[in-house]
Amino acid sequence: MKFLRVIALIIAVLFLLFCLVGSQRAWFGIIIFIIGLFLHKQYRKGRIQFSKSRYIITLGLLSGFILALTSPADTKPKPVKQTASEAKAADTAVKAEEEKAKEAEKKKEEAEAKKQAEQKRLEEEAKKQAEQKRLEEEAKKQAEQKRLEEERKKKEQEQAEAAAQEAERKRKEQEAAAAAAEPVQSTETFDNCTEMRKVHPKGVPSSHPAYESQHDRDKDNWACER
Repeated sequence: MKFLRVIALIIAVLFLLFCLVGSQRAWFGIIIFIIGLFLHKQYRKGRIQFSKSRYIITLGLLSGFILALTSPADTKPKPVKQTASEAKAADTAVKAEEEKAKEAEKKKEEAEAKKQAEQKRLEEEAKKQAEQKRLEEEAKKQAEQKRLEEERKKKEQEQAEAAAQEAERKRKEQEAAAAAAEPVQSTETFDNCTEMRKVHPKGVPSSHPAYESQHDRDKDNWACER
């Protein structure tokens, strides 16, 4: 009979350990089982009068089983033992991943720097083109102003020359008109007939510019005749 009790006790302990593997909450049933077992032992020795210890032992077994079944499954992955080569390979893989991440970050920074440099170059080119366009427009404007100024001066010069020519023409016309209106004056004068005959051997009539009454002694309107 004692052997059977030992076998039952071993089975009960193994059952509780199995429940403990399934869930940590099975400890509650193990504690109840130990308390019931302790009370049963004290009762058999006659130290206590409590005769319901078997119910406590049964309650501990049932509570451990029920708690093991109702506990949520432990989804946390268990650590896997790795060998030295596997650990080294894992470390190498981690380092390779870190190197790849660093290389990717470096490439990203280089691409960003290249992009900024290209944007800066484009902005500088745009500024240069705008400045060049402004200078060309300013030079074109100055050339146009110079051309207009030259045309204005040329036009003024032509107008001045035309006015001068017109004034000269009017002056000549006025002189011609004045010359035509004035009587013809003598342009030849002689002191005596001897000098006149050197130029006019036969003398001159009264209509001649060189005629003077003092040279016409016979008053026949012919001076210094022979």
